[in-house]
Amino acid sequence: GVDVVDPGVFEHDSPINVGHWMQKPNTHFFSCKRLVHDGQGIPRYLVVSTTHIMDLEAHKTKLNVAKLKAWNALLDLDKVTFNKKDRQVVTFIFKAKEEGAKPRGYMYVMEEKMLERCDKYIYIYNNYISVL
Repeated sequence: GVDVVDPGVFEHDSPINVGHWMQKPNTHFFSCKRLVHDGQGIPRYLVVSTTHIMDLEAHKTKLNVAKLKAWNALLDLDKVTFNKKDRQVVTFIFKAKEEGAKPRGYMYVMEEKMLERCDKYIYIYNNYISVL
């Protein structure tokens, strides 16, 4: 079955037990950097499960602990775009959570082979969800 997790359980900056998530079936971790407005890359983990995409920031002192920075349902993923000039840059655009709000976009830099695997799992899981 599908491992559905209630996103209401987690809040922004909630501590996440990375070891617990790494042991879950059909959950994939991708080391990357999140690009922010000034172009700086902040080290993150992008976690792709059968139902969600999480953006985790590794804890500075605790091993296997991360802070939740973004949590989005795969069903809310509207578009994935790749930078033509730099194949390591990807943008995920999610539908707005509230009516009248703007869609949310997140830019990441990831090693190309890892990015291809990440994109593959998102495609597979999104198609799996849409047939349920």
